Amino acid sequence: MSEWNMYYFTEMPFKEGSYIDPQLSDPRLNGTIFSKSGMENAFRKILDLIELRRAFCYVRSEEDSRGTGKSALMAAVYWNLKTKEKLRFLPVWVTVHDFRTINQLMSRIVDTLVFADATDIIKNALSDWTAASVQSFILKRKRILPSQAAALSAILSQQKETLAWKYANIKRSYPTGPVEVFSDLMLMFAEADKRRLVVFIDQFEEYVEYQHGAKLTQLANDLKDLYRTMAASGNLSFVVTMHPRTQNLFESQAADILSTYGDIMGNAATIDPLKPSNLISIAKAYIEHYRSEDIPKDLRNKNPIFPFSEDLLTYVSEHCGGNPRILIRVLGNMLEIGRLMKLKEIERKLLDNSRIYSLSGLGEISDLEEGSEDT
Repeated sequence: MSEWNMYYFTEMPFKEGSYIDPQLSDPRLNGTIFSKSGMENAFRKILDLIELRRAFCYVRSEEDSRGTGKSALMAAVYWNLKTKEKLRFLPVWVTVHDFRTINQLMSRIVDTLVFADATDIIKNALSDWTAASVQSFILKRKRILPSQAAALSAILSQQKETLAWKYANIKRSYPTGPVEVFSDLMLMFAEADKRRLVVFIDQFEEYVEYQHGAKLTQLANDLKDLYRTMAASGNLSFVVTMHPRTQNLFESQAADILSTYGDIMGNAATIDPLKPSNLISIAKAYIEHYRSEDIPKDLRNKNPIFPFSEDLLTYVSEHCGGNPRILIRVLGNMLEIGRLMKLKEIERKLLDNSRIYSLSGLGEISDLEEGSEDT
């Protein structure tokens, strides 16, 4: 029996340090628990941009803080494409992990395409993986040098676990480097499969933030090459996150290229500031997902957010700065506090104790009169 059965949960609904990665099986982290409340417009906008075959689609907010829901929104679109549009789209998810160069980033993207079996689709469309076969196949889309055909053959001949590594080390055969290798792989995929690849890159702003000065201009040139890749293959879109401060930095350094090929705001879905009612909807989605079937019907009808009282959930949602990550963290802390104190219900008055208030993660309050430490 779960230790959370005292609150009629199958598991703890709220995960501390929450983040999104659709490759995980945990619904609290893979984005399958999602409330559109407050994000309806942004959700529809991203789907519209993908339907319009935009090369780059940006998910952004006006808030400077992290955890505003950009990743959750992207994951919701990812699952929408994966479960409902199988014949039209092949969505893949990439998370930025300390990438510093375009070669590292493109290698990660190729690694993800391997995981999604996109490279197997290319390989299955070829009679064999020799340079001659590759050159004949890609000739339907583009003329390439024999050395480039040999490089592509070397990549495709690898086992899955070494394919991305081979890609990262094959750039010497290509005069313009890793983007062109990726471009030719996408041309081959376009010939082998009619679906549109939609590559979601979470935390893309962290990649951009690492670039400074001339590196930002180089990044803009790399994006220009990616735009050309997408124009040539006709089957590729990127959906990326963008922080407002990062956006300002990027636009100041690469305005000419961005305005010519595709400005950010014209290809962006902006998440509106979430209201307390929106955060309550998010909390309810997590509570309902992990609600056990043995909860008494009268209790469910009386208080569907049990063990939280309505005034507690309202208070927390009003003091999270509109940030879903803070909401999730605080509610998880409150459940842990309630469990340790063996409380039957977690009510607003619990936060009148400054020690409990601090432990909840809402901050410090010095102007409260101390309640009993045994509250």
